[in-house]
Parts: sequence; C-alpha cells; structure tokens
Amino acid sequence: MKYSIVIPTYNHCDDLLKPCVESIFKYTNVSDIELIISANGCTDNTAKYLNVLREHYNLLGMHENFKVVWSTEPLGYSRACNAGIGVATCPLIVLLNNDTILLEQE
Repeated sequence: MKYSIVIPTYNHCDDLLKPCVESIFKYTNVSDIELIISANGCTDNTAKYLNVLREHYNLLGMHENFKVVWSTEPLGYSRACNAGIGVATCPLIVLLNNDTILLEQE
C-alpha cells in the first residue's frame, strides 16, 4: 500500500459517506490504499455499511487494506482524524472529509 486515506464520519452514511467511498473505488487503485473510516458517535446505518465494506475487502482478499476506528460517542473532527491517523500504517496519509467526491483526473 502506498498511502492511507482517513475519513472521519459522524452519521450521514447514505448521503455523504457512501458516495465518498464509491468515488474512491471508482478513481483509485484500491490495492494502493489503506482505507480507514473513523466513525464517531454514529447512530445511523454507518455500522451496517462498514460491515458491508469489510466483507467487500475480504472478498477481494485485501482485508488488511480496510480499517475501522469506532467510537460510541462523538469525538469531534480533530479527535476522529487523530484516531484514524493512529492506526494508519502507510508512509503517506490523506485526510478526506466524508462529503468529498473524487473526480476523474486527466
């Protein structure tokens, strides 16, 4: 893996997190990235979605490329980012807001 993408999230699974992750799958080589979701205080369907993502990575044989940092209470943006960074193993780290959509590059 070349770099870690850390995405802090607080709810908004369907309208923000899913499109963000889908754009990562579409426009990156997932074997090059370690995807880390730092979920803090989520009460929506984020946990269920993260389980689906975990299964997806397992089926691809890349379970080590996906990590979840789960907190039952809201940490706030900075603490959620730091928690995700704390488990990153790649030399390069990208902090990505959950409302970011990657676009095709020329």
